[in-house]
Amino acid sequence: MHSGARERVEEARALFNNALAAPSSLIFGSYEMPVSQLVDIVVYGGLAHSNPKKAKMFEAWEKSGR
Repeated sequence: MHSGARERVEEARALFNNALAAPSSLIFGSYEMPVSQLVDIVVYGGLAHSNPKKAKMFEAWEKSGR
């Protein structure tokens, strides 16, 4: 890979990782859920249902908004 392209990919990866590490708007008591955890629960619990624990959390979130 061209060195300039490699640097851009590394910069993009760092920006993406920083965005995932940021706190989401979900706060449980004093715990601020990071964006990465929120995305993980929505993708693997809500969309794919591949993780039963995360699916249960996602379903509880869905029901709480009704």
